[in-house]
Amino acid sequence: MRFDHPGRSGHTSLATALASLVLVVLATTLVACGSNASAPPVSPLTGETWALVGATLVDPSVEAGISPDDKGRYTIRFDASGTWTGQVDCNVVSGTYTMQGDNRITIVPGPSTMMACPPAGRLEAPTYLAGLTAADTWAVKDLQLTLTAKKTEAFAGGTFVFVPLLAMPTPQPSVVVITPEPTASPTPTPEPTATPKPTAKPTAKPTATPTSKPQPTPTPGPKTCETADGKVTVTYPGTWKTITDVPEFACTTFDPKTVRIDPISGRPIGAVYVVPNSSATYDEVVAAAIDPNAWSDVTQSDVTVSGLPATKVSATAKGSGSWVEGTERYVYIVDRGDNGVLLLQTQALAGDDAFATNAGVVDDMADTIVVK
Repeated sequence: MRFDHPGRSGHTSLATALASLVLVVLATTLVACGSNASAPPVSPLTGETWALVGATLVDPSVEAGISPDDKGRYTIRFDASGTWTGQVDCNVVSGTYTMQGDNRITIVPGPSTMMACPPAGRLEAPTYLAGLTAADTWAVKDLQLTLTAKKTEAFAGGTFVFVPLLAMPTPQPSVVVITPEPTASPTPTPEPTATPKPTAKPTAKPTATPTSKPQPTPTPGPKTCETADGKVTVTYPGTWKTITDVPEFACTTFDPKTVRIDPISGRPIGAVYVVPNSSATYDEVVAAAIDPNAWSDVTQSDVTVSGLPATKVSATAKGSGSWVEGTERYVYIVDRGDNGVLLLQTQALAGDDAFATNAGVVDDMADTIVVK
């Protein structure tokens, strides 16, 4: 390229040439960016199963929370491929979605099952599905997804709030104690006095044959299991149970009894959870775990788990979010870098005697877990 030009100074020619070079580089950059426009965006929205915990709707009027019985009935999972799946009450739905700009979204429903569902409380399935179809913007902050839906012919507008499904607190079963009414005792009929019998002469007591001393039953040694992706190996008490045959939940939920799946939420219920999470950064998860607006009695310490940096947190829920007020939480938050975070946690309502024991199991797991 020549930097001179007939009739112009050398400085002017050099400036013109540099300006042309900048335009060429800019044009090349724009072409390169345009060639990647169809690639799905990397977003904290994807890769997580989100469970609905709150809604604010214009019509019908639903505000400030979903009843405990409805938690887990409504879920959605966005994949980076542009498809989504979810649960709408007792039916499974799917579809596609597109994203525009930083926070715009369009959700298109597709095939779904057609089971007849029992009554679902104040939020009905058609209303929820119409709200998803009307979704206009999204935001993920502090492990919370908010979908804002615009007004359409089928939906009056509102917002839906979700949290990661496996991060939801364990529902506490209700126990009803029924005290029977006392029954009056019938008046006894007098019985005739028996004639006393002579006292029998005692016989010599035979010498007892010594029995062998029972041997204690040996306690089973620790067990190990791997998550479905083979990235995490967990060592847990030999007397405890876990799930290994369901890939979605393999090696994530542990309990002294057989782990069961909650029929409402569709997720396992246990005493201790090992939960991979890729929807938020390590700093975001730690900030949410110690947020003074949501937690009290917070203690925090920096530790190392499987050679990775981690934060150990103990706190009590204030009830301002999806956690029931008074819930005690004990958790290790492990920084996995580009793979997100790993949570080792247990939680229980205040006064639960098993909380201290389960916290000790979490400590043992943190000492022996292998994170690849």
